[in-house]
Amino acid sequence: GYRLVIVPTMAVVDDAAFDALTASDGILLFGPRAGAKTDEFSMSEGLPPGRLRELVPIKVTSVETLRADCGGSIAYKDANYERGRWRETIEVGDADIMATYEDGAPAAVRASRSIYLATLPKFHVRCIYRLSPNH
Repeated sequence: GYRLVIVPTMAVVDDAAFDALTASDGILLFGPRAGAKTDEFSMSEGLPPGRLRELVPIKVTSVETLRADCGGSIAYKDANYERGRWRETIEVGDADIMATYEDGAPAAVRASRSIYLATLPKFHVRCIYRLSPNH
């Protein structure tokens, strides 16, 4: 299987996709809006990420589309990265906070082999590489 599966913004996670994700043995990297909607495009039960909560135990409580002049950053390990114009506020369950927004709120979390990014970061490839377990 793949060592890294990137799921940037899969709002609707159908049964086939969910089964493939749970069967994968690689790192699962979810972007914002993942699992946010049902097959009928209504809000996921219990708030997003809906059924993906089995893989990444968070709850998205609010979302914001920010103006272009509302910059901000994400602190991850020893570096800061520019965040994008989308920001989710998340409640974190049994997961580790990996990165934070400039105000200290969680921006990325990890539970086992699943990572959830609560923003559209302007990450470089080297940052995604550093998300792997050995870095």
